[in-house]
Amino acid sequence: IQGASVVLAASGGGNTLTQPVGVTNAAGQATGTLSSTEAGDKTVSATIDATVGVTQTATVSVTAAPVNTAPVASDVSITGTPQLDAVLTGNYTYTDTEGDLQGATTFRWLRDDGSGPAEILGATQQTYTLQATDVGAMITFEVTPVAQSGTTTGTPAASAPVGPVMGAMSITSITPPFMLRGESSQVTIEGLNFVDGATVSFDPGQGPAPTVSDVQVIHGQNGAPDQITATFAAKTGGPKGDLNWVLRVTNPGGATATVPFTVR
Repeated sequence: IQGASVVLAASGGGNTLTQPVGVTNAAGQATGTLSSTEAGDKTVSATIDATVGVTQTATVSVTAAPVNTAPVASDVSITGTPQLDAVLTGNYTYTDTEGDLQGATTFRWLRDDGSGPAEILGATQQTYTLQATDVGAMITFEVTPVAQSGTTTGTPAASAPVGPVMGAMSITSITPPFMLRGESSQVTIEGLNFVDGATVSFDPGQGPAPTVSDVQVIHGQNGAPDQITATFAAKTGGPKGDLNWVLRVTNPGGATATVPFTVR
């Protein structure tokens, strides 16, 4: 029938149905399109408008091809201590509904100094070493998942920010500054930007190194310096005279600071 308007309908979910434009042509034809995000048989009904004196419904079964979904990055997080010169690592979980293998997933690191997150130029690896311009800022890790096949590029996903980034660690004093051979002593190290989990050790030096135990970090309040308290036990033996050591404090992120220490 020429000049009839046609209304299409389709069964099932996930359908996008485009109705014919205009009326049927001289051959009595009108064309619409159907796409669906759900695979399976669809029943399409075409109803001819009664204005031409005929109302008719035709039914046909079609198969909707499945739509390939994009990969997803989830559980995005950062591990590492936010301190100058420390290395941060970005973590995430890659998934793809169709099982498409991971391809060249891309990474970004962003710095927020109070004016909003901004991309850190050149920071496109899964790890990032904090630099002087990061001190005082918040740092975010962002992942854009990429699959080898199918719908390749997913939506970027970001971690919660970490920080603010601390400056360099330093040691300002150690009390007492020396101890006697065979002696055990409570030692207090004062400085800036000590982190929970910091360790105390001695670089290789003269004779047997003192042993270190009971390390505790105390964070300064109201401008007071941070402190580390520990028990040192100096061993007997070794060369005569003063034994000069380098005492080293190491934060979990890898930042270190040193101070001289003597065993007499």
